[in-house]
Amino acid sequence: MIEIESVEQFEKICNETKDLLILDFYGVNCGPCRKIAPILEEVAEIYGDSVIFVKLCAQKFLSIFAQYQVSSVPTILILSRNQYSQSLLEVKARLALKDINKENLIALISEYKKDILLK
Repeated sequence: MIEIESVEQFEKICNETKDLLILDFYGVNCGPCRKIAPILEEVAEIYGDSVIFVKLCAQKFLSIFAQYQVSSVPTILILSRNQYSQSLLEVKARLALKDINKENLIALISEYKKDILLK
């Protein structure tokens, strides 16, 4: 899991991503964010390098939060390349706290990875 340190780093990862990109929008003092962090770490380990997981802190990256219309934390976004334009990432799923669990994440990632392979 990559902790984003700059907007430039985030943009570089987005530009280089060929497969799925999982964005973890979190807050430093957010209890639920700390609760789901181990789940995300575990799922990230399962997928290794085949899926990129990144963490974005609300206190540091308000512009990125606005860009993806994230209004609360934790929020998880699953992005993939747009099927019509490989230069665009599109949001495939938006998960709120009640939807974030290991099984749900694995099912969604598997579903979208399968879609990418079929294209």
